[in-house]
Amino acid sequence: MKLKYFFIFALICATLINPNFASAIPQVKVSVISGTEGANPAEECENLYDGNIYTKWCVTYFSYAYTIFELSTPASIKGMRITTANDNSRYRGRNPRVFALYGSNKSSRPYANDNSWELIAYNNGDTLLEDVNYKTYDYRMQRESERYKYYKIEITETKGASVMQMSELSFISGKYEFVPSNVSYASGSFNSSNSDSYSSSESRNEIRDSCIRCSGRGTVTCSACDGRGGREEYSHVPNYSGSTRGSSTARTWHNCSKCGGSGSMYCPDCGGRGTR
Repeated sequence: MKLKYFFIFALICATLINPNFASAIPQVKVSVISGTEGANPAEECENLYDGNIYTKWCVTYFSYAYTIFELSTPASIKGMRITTANDNSRYRGRNPRVFALYGSNKSSRPYANDNSWELIAYNNGDTLLEDVNYKTYDYRMQRESERYKYYKIEITETKGASVMQMSELSFISGKYEFVPSNVSYASGSFNSSNSDSYSSSESRNEIRDSCIRCSGRGTVTCSACDGRGGREEYSHVPNYSGSTRGSSTARTWHNCSKCGGSGSMYCPDCGGRGTR
């Protein structure tokens, strides 16, 4: 009984000394370990998770870009937070439009195309990010992800520009507090220290969980033509005398009646949405 009261007394003292003690959540440090090269040394992917909205990751001649993050300990996430860069209002269309989030628990640092990556969420056509400067948007998934040591974001399409850029990307979770590895926060959320220096959007754009069958694409291989889109037929064309001797071979292509020649069809599990 005395031991019980001792622990209660110790908890009260700890709470009085640190009011956040009772509600403290584990702090996880995030490091950027690799990514697509930036436009110059001052605009590399390391800026994406440095706690400073006045730096940015900027990729020119864009066709594809990725960044890999390493966590100090495996942790789950509920979504992510994206902040636009310094000149989006002047150079329009640089925000990501199509992007995906992956997780990995490989024993060593995974490469960009490593087969250990598991798709967590997929945005097939963003409608939230605007051509404004230093504005933050939250993307929340329907449920918390599994715990991963590594996360990767892949951007495959911008909103029209040949340049892609973001100021910050941070993770959201109800179980962990994520902070840049080069910054130490005693308490509070990652973006709280920047709350006076940018406009935080009240909008929420939910990243729905990707369909497992189609991996978020919304389409699957046509079962009738096995993805070929149709079939070829060969026939002999008689020579001018009407004989098949010395005739030539003609090739005729017939589109698949099920997929119309595309080789793919809407995913039956998600109805072509790519999400569940």
